[in-house]
Order: sequence, then C-alpha cells, then structure tokens
Amino acid sequence: LFSYRYAGLSPDDGSVRIYLKNGSLATQAQKNDDLVWSGTVVPRYTGSLTLSCGWKGLELSVGMMYYGGHVMRKPVPNYASWKMGALGFDRDYRYAWRQPGDELREETIPAFLNRNLAQEEQYAWGAADKHILRADYLQLSTLLLRYALPESWLKAIRLTGLRVSFQVDNLVNFPFNKAGIDPATVQLGTAIGQRQRALPPSYTCALHFNL
Repeated sequence: LFSYRYAGLSPDDGSVRIYLKNGSLATQAQKNDDLVWSGTVVPRYTGSLTLSCGWKGLELSVGMMYYGGHVMRKPVPNYASWKMGALGFDRDYRYAWRQPGDELREETIPAFLNRNLAQEEQYAWGAADKHILRADYLQLSTLLLRYALPESWLKAIRLTGLRVSFQVDNLVNFPFNKAGIDPATVQLGTAIGQRQRALPPSYTCALHFNL
C-alpha cells in the first residue's frame, strides 16, 4: 500500500498539502516516486487458539483467530459529496477548517465549506500516510455449546448418542489500532479508505443421534 506524505493543511485556505520526493510542497503527487510505502494489506502473521472445557455432558468450546502484520487506510468521508448536498453528514463535519490556526488541531479536516475540493485534493487527503492504521485484530471466530443427554434418558426412545449443539461463527473482532476501527469493515488496498459491510455472525443449531 502506497501513500502520500502528509504535510498538513495550508494556513491560508485549509487545503491539503503533501511532500514530494524532493521535499517541496504540493497538493498532488507528480510521479510515483513521490509516494511512500506504508505496508502490506495482506496479514503477515496468523494464529489460532481453541479452548475447551466440559462438565458431565456439557461442553463449551471457544475458537479465536489472530491476523497481524498488515495495514489499512482509515476511512474518510467524501467531502465533495457534502458540497453537492449529500444526505447524512459524518461527525468530522464539525472539524472542517474555517480560519487560520485550525490547521494546528490534529482532528481538523480540509476546508470545503467555502471552496471547491478538487478530486486530486480528495485523494491527497484520503490516501495520506496520516490515515494509515494497523490492521491487526483478534477474532472470536467460534463459540460452540454442546450437550450430550445421559444414555439412561434415551432407553425409552431407543436412541443412543443423542447430542444437541448450538454454534456461533464470526462472533466479534477486537481491533488493535488506535482508532478502534474493525479491519473487517474496511476495504483493504483501495486508493481511499472506504467502509464495507462485515460478515455477520452465523448461527447453527444441530441434533445428533445414533439409531
């Protein structure tokens, strides 16, 4: 994943500035050498852990997965769409640059209220290295609860090995980045960080028995 070297907002009009390879300031890259390597979007490390415990006929199993060593872009709103009257403003709206000195605040976003935000500037902001986040996360991937009925209960119905189980997959993710953003809700490898729907949990109930 490559990014622009963020140089802050202009104190004059709140526009986005980036560093070129030669150290000069610009609003967009002139060539590929002006971009910097931010990291891979593919997990470099993976791991899994399964914990199980049981009591009499009851069994509980928890499965966890770890994905790490990769990065993602923090999703940022499309400010140009706000200018065109898009419904639904992001909470960053209140942090838009309005006057000199606003650019000194970390949370300030580019000025767009009284000026046109060109597409190139939108890319310079969304793909800036200041928006690179760790994509490491721990996933509670599986939760399985199973109960085996006592054989003495099954004699009357002539069954053996009767078990009932309830399983939840893709339960919840615990991200390790400072923004608390779940990497599963971000499109990886895009020019500008964008949200996507994460896979919802799935639920399975099962009945097992021997005739």
